[in-house]
Amino acid sequence: MKVQLLIYQFFIFFFILPIAANLIPNNCAASDIINKTIYREDKRLNLHEVTIPQIKTWARSTAAMIPTYWFEKPEDFDGMRFDLMPSNLDVCSWERFSEQTAVAECTGFLVGPDVLVTAGHCAPTKKICEDYYWVFDFKLKEDGTNPRYFLHDQIYSCKELIYSSLYYPTPDIAVIRLDREVVDRAPLTFRDVDKVADNANLVVIGHPSGLPSKVSLSGTIVDNTNPQFFTAHVDTFSGNSGSPVFDLTSGLVEGVLVRGNRDYVLNTEHRCFEAFVCLDQNNCTASESVQRISVIRKKI
Repeated sequence: MKVQLLIYQFFIFFFILPIAANLIPNNCAASDIINKTIYREDKRLNLHEVTIPQIKTWARSTAAMIPTYWFEKPEDFDGMRFDLMPSNLDVCSWERFSEQTAVAECTGFLVGPDVLVTAGHCAPTKKICEDYYWVFDFKLKEDGTNPRYFLHDQIYSCKELIYSSLYYPTPDIAVIRLDREVVDRAPLTFRDVDKVADNANLVVIGHPSGLPSKVSLSGTIVDNTNPQFFTAHVDTFSGNSGSPVFDLTSGLVEGVLVRGNRDYVLNTEHRCFEAFVCLDQNNCTASESVQRISVIRKKI
């Protein structure tokens, strides 16, 4: 299965994404389709550091997309655990979160009792969809240690790929029916008409670079004119693909994070990778793209 995933990832990055880049407006480079970045200062928080109750409630309805091969079923536990602890984030040792497990490949969120939304490039086919679990509460423990064990009610699989699209002008969104209804988690409320306010205070919840759940605060809208998506300055990375983007004031999911700027740059002196930071947020030439969720309201 690992070989199949590697072949698929090779195909996506070297064949599909270059083609898709030519079909996506806003002058996105091929590397921009999935990559994200930091604007001015890193505003990401571990979930247990968040002090706003409603954000913690929203986070309960978000899930990490993790390959099934990472898990095993212990005989004496009602759930699953990582077979071997995944490696930590492969970046410079002084980078934030470098000591944390990095295993999620995308993010998704509940829009129905057994229906989840993510980015289209995260689940382009039913076969790919079936190779992953959707894991709720993939977050650091309160003592800051990495998670390993997950209860049965925290792990779900793909039963049906209701809708999936990648190429512009169709939306980069996938709608997935899970194998059963999710327990004790409410579907998120999303915008189904009109568009997000230009001055919205944006919040993103997800799994940047595959990490346990992070919350990115104080995002701002850059361009709100395109009918399919809007662009924003939010601190996100590749594992944030599929993350819900909220308006903090209204509480609505305004869209799905799908692409952006580069994630990391090479520190040539130390031969390791550092997060790419756009120091002058007002003059950044790139931004993150958020697919408006309202464009697929009839698919949900």
